[in-house]
Amino acid sequence: MCLRQLNIRQFLTRRKRSVFRILRDTANEVVLTLNEKATITNPTYLIEFTNDETGESNTAIITDTSIYKERYNLFTITESSTENRTAGTLQIRPDGFWTYVVYEQNSTTNLDADLADGEVERGRARVGIGQTEKTSYTRTTTKPAYEKT
Repeated sequence: MCLRQLNIRQFLTRRKRSVFRILRDTANEVVLTLNEKATITNPTYLIEFTNDETGESNTAIITDTSIYKERYNLFTITESSTENRTAGTLQIRPDGFWTYVVYEQNSTTNLDADLADGEVERGRARVGIGQTEKTSYTRTTTKPAYEKT
Protein backbone atom coordinates (compact mmCIF):
# COMPACT_ATOMS: atom_id res chain seq x y z
CA MET A 1 0.00 0.00 0.00
CA CYS A 2 1.37 3.36 -1.01
CA LEU A 3 1.85 5.99 1.70
CA ARG A 4 -0.38 8.37 -0.27
CA GLN A 5 -3.23 5.89 -0.03
CA LEU A 6 -3.09 5.80 3.77
CA ASN A 7 -5.10 8.25 5.76
CA ILE A 8 -3.31 9.93 8.66
CA ARG A 9 -4.99 7.78 11.33
CA GLN A 10 -3.82 4.58 9.65
CA PHE A 11 -0.33 5.98 9.28
CA LEU A 12 -0.09 6.98 12.94
CA THR A 13 -1.49 3.70 14.24
CA ARG A 14 0.79 1.46 12.19
CA ARG A 15 3.23 -0.29 14.42
CA LYS A 16 6.72 -1.24 13.35
CA ARG A 17 7.69 -4.66 14.68
CA SER A 18 11.26 -5.59 15.34
CA VAL A 19 12.85 -8.96 14.56
CA PHE A 20 15.94 -10.32 16.25
CA ARG A 21 17.80 -13.63 16.10
CA ILE A 22 18.30 -16.06 18.99
CA LEU A 23 20.98 -18.71 18.52
CA ARG A 24 20.56 -22.00 20.33
CA ASP A 25 22.87 -22.84 23.26
CA THR A 26 24.22 -19.27 23.24
CA ALA A 27 24.04 -16.08 25.30
CA ASN A 28 22.39 -13.61 22.90
CA GLU A 29 22.58 -9.84 23.37
CA VAL A 30 19.34 -8.12 22.39
CA VAL A 31 18.78 -4.37 22.18
CA LEU A 32 15.24 -3.02 22.57
CA THR A 33 13.78 0.40 23.38
CA LEU A 34 11.35 -0.15 26.23
CA ASN A 35 11.95 2.81 28.52
CA GLU A 36 9.67 5.24 26.67
CA LYS A 37 6.75 2.80 26.92
CA ALA A 38 7.25 1.80 30.55
CA THR A 39 4.90 3.23 33.16
CA ILE A 40 6.72 1.79 36.19
CA THR A 41 9.87 3.38 37.56
CA ASN A 42 12.70 0.81 37.48
CA PRO A 43 10.61 -2.09 36.13
CA THR A 44 11.56 -5.74 36.00
CA TYR A 45 11.04 -7.07 32.48
CA LEU A 46 9.37 -10.38 31.72
CA ILE A 47 9.69 -11.75 28.17
CA GLU A 48 7.34 -14.35 26.75
CA PHE A 49 8.16 -16.29 23.58
CA THR A 50 5.32 -18.05 21.71
CA ASN A 51 6.06 -20.34 18.76
CA ASP A 52 4.22 -19.21 15.64
CA GLU A 53 3.52 -22.80 14.51
CA THR A 54 2.93 -24.81 17.69
CA GLY A 55 1.63 -22.10 20.05
CA GLU A 56 4.04 -23.35 22.72
CA SER A 57 5.30 -20.57 24.99
CA ASN A 58 7.98 -19.93 27.59
CA THR A 59 8.82 -16.95 29.78
CA ALA A 60 11.89 -15.55 31.52
CA ILE A 61 12.89 -12.49 33.51
CA ILE A 62 15.47 -10.44 31.65
CA THR A 63 17.78 -7.88 33.25
CA ASP A 64 18.54 -4.56 31.60
CA THR A 65 22.34 -4.12 31.51
CA SER A 66 22.40 -0.90 29.48
CA ILE A 67 24.33 2.03 30.92
CA TYR A 68 22.07 4.42 28.95
CA LYS A 69 18.63 3.08 29.89
CA GLU A 70 16.92 6.27 28.72
CA ARG A 71 18.19 5.59 25.17
CA TYR A 72 18.07 1.80 24.82
CA ASN A 73 17.74 -1.40 26.84
CA LEU A 74 20.36 -4.16 26.55
CA PHE A 75 19.43 -7.71 27.55
CA THR A 76 21.21 -11.06 27.50
CA ILE A 77 18.84 -13.89 26.64
CA THR A 78 20.46 -17.30 26.94
CA GLU A 79 18.87 -20.18 25.05
CA SER A 80 19.73 -23.43 26.81
CA SER A 81 18.17 -26.77 27.73
CA THR A 82 19.22 -26.00 31.33
CA GLU A 83 16.79 -23.26 32.33
CA ASN A 84 17.17 -20.54 34.94
CA ARG A 85 14.15 -18.47 33.95
CA THR A 86 14.58 -15.84 36.67
CA ALA A 87 18.05 -15.09 35.24
CA GLY A 88 17.18 -14.88 31.53
CA THR A 89 18.04 -18.49 30.62
CA LEU A 90 15.30 -20.47 28.92
CA GLN A 91 14.71 -23.18 26.38
CA ILE A 92 13.17 -21.94 23.12
CA ARG A 93 12.57 -24.99 20.93
CA PRO A 94 11.76 -25.87 18.13
CA ASP A 95 13.66 -23.71 15.66
CA GLY A 96 11.62 -21.19 13.71
CA PHE A 97 9.80 -17.92 14.20
CA TRP A 98 8.54 -16.95 17.62
CA THR A 99 6.47 -13.97 18.69
CA TYR A 100 7.88 -12.23 21.72
CA VAL A 101 6.09 -9.94 24.17
CA VAL A 102 7.95 -7.95 26.82
CA TYR A 103 6.01 -7.02 29.96
CA GLU A 104 6.91 -4.62 32.74
CA GLN A 105 6.31 -5.62 36.35
CA ASN A 106 7.32 -4.84 39.92
CA SER A 107 7.90 -8.49 40.84
CA THR A 108 11.39 -9.93 40.44
CA THR A 109 10.14 -13.54 40.56
CA ASN A 110 6.82 -13.64 38.65
CA LEU A 111 7.01 -15.76 35.48
CA ASP A 112 3.28 -15.59 34.62
CA ALA A 113 2.56 -13.07 31.85
CA ASP A 114 -1.06 -12.75 33.00
CA LEU A 115 0.15 -11.36 36.34
CA ALA A 116 2.53 -8.79 34.82
CA ASP A 117 1.61 -5.10 35.03
CA GLY A 118 1.60 -4.25 31.32
CA GLU A 119 2.92 -4.93 27.82
CA VAL A 120 5.70 -2.65 26.56
CA GLU A 121 6.95 -4.37 23.36
CA ARG A 122 5.83 -6.97 20.85
CA GLY A 123 7.81 -8.39 17.94
CA ARG A 124 9.25 -11.49 16.32
CA ALA A 125 12.36 -13.53 16.87
CA ARG A 126 14.05 -16.11 14.67
CA VAL A 127 15.34 -18.98 16.80
CA GLY A 128 17.78 -21.53 15.43
CA ILE A 129 21.21 -23.00 15.25
CA GLY A 130 24.28 -20.95 14.41
CA GLN A 131 24.88 -19.57 10.99
CA THR A 132 25.65 -22.24 8.44
CA GLU A 133 28.51 -21.92 6.02
CA LYS A 134 27.67 -20.28 2.74
CA THR A 135 28.29 -22.34 -0.36
CA SER A 136 30.77 -20.69 -2.68
CA TYR A 137 31.55 -21.60 -6.24
CA THR A 138 34.74 -21.09 -8.21
CA ARG A 139 34.13 -19.88 -11.71
CA THR A 140 36.25 -21.48 -14.36
CA THR A 141 36.69 -19.62 -17.60
CA THR A 142 36.97 -21.61 -20.79
CA LYS A 143 37.08 -20.33 -24.31
CA PRO A 144 34.35 -21.36 -26.68
CA ALA A 145 35.33 -23.90 -29.38
CA TYR A 146 34.68 -21.42 -32.17
CA GLU A 147 37.01 -18.72 -30.79
CA LYS A 148 40.51 -18.48 -32.23
CA THR A 149 43.42 -18.44 -29.87
